Amino acid sequence: MTDFRNDFEEAYDLEPPHRALLAIADALMAEAAESDAQVRTDGRMIPGSTGQMVEHPGVRTAILAREKAARIYRDLFPDEGPAAGVDAASLGQADAGQAHRSPQSVRASRAASRRWERARAAGGAP
Repeated sequence: MTDFRNDFEEAYDLEPPHRALLAIADALMAEAAESDAQVRTDGRMIPGSTGQMVEHPGVRTAILAREKAARIYRDLFPDEGPAAGVDAASLGQADAGQAHRSPQSVRASRAASRRWERARAAGGAP
């Protein structure tokens, strides 16, 4: 099993919550590896409930686990990798001018603010 947590702890000064998230990401990568092993054993296509051939559920499980782990890594280390800095708006850095925000993100943020203001005006929000 790959232990990314140790690799990242050596390279970065991590807080306990970050260590916990990396432990979750490592568990997800372990789950993906286990699913891959099961698919290799059973085959990518297996008989379904009525005998038809269907894709092994482990294929999708591995894909989802890797996507979740990648999301954790990307959120923890936005300055690393191919999407460096693109999603900084969700990390609260956009208002300080340190991030690129897409026009869709800006519109969505304004629309959410307007909805919140209307709800507060109507007495429906604290």
